[in-house]
Amino acid sequence: MFRSVLVSVLVLGLAGCSTSATTCPAMLHGASLTVRLAGGWTDGEPRSVRVRCPDGVACGRISPDDLTVLPQPEEVPVPRPGTGPLPRPDPSPENEGTTQQLDGGAASYSLDGPREELVVTVSGGDGVLTELTGTPDWVRVGGTEECGGPTEAEVVVPAP
Repeated sequence: MFRSVLVSVLVLGLAGCSTSATTCPAMLHGASLTVRLAGGWTDGEPRSVRVRCPDGVACGRISPDDLTVLPQPEEVPVPRPGTGPLPRPDPSPENEGTTQQLDGGAASYSLDGPREELVVTVSGGDGVLTELTGTPDWVRVGGTEECGGPTEAEVVVPAP
């Protein structure tokens, strides 16, 4: 009995010793990236931009910042237990990146969170026009200083 009272007193006493009064939700804050062409690019040629992480760096999700309705997935037959191997999805390259057409000289992407370094490639009808690797200047656009929040950044690609 004495032991349980002592433990209760210690737990209650130590509970008030927290150094922070803020409790942050356990959530991943997304990031928005806009890739824009700087002045000096010639008009008229259709271009696409690809955003990916550098080789050898795990990247996470990078996707166009638009709503795309995907078709219903095909039904995959699953063998009965003990009758064969289970089907497995094909692995996707970890740094595949995402390519989209530039709209008005800009393209927007959604990421799982800010990335330390990104590779941006602009291509045209004749292939790769320019590629740059850089660290975006991420700015928090919501949330709080203590808990973080969603971020956004803009990468401006100079003309080749």
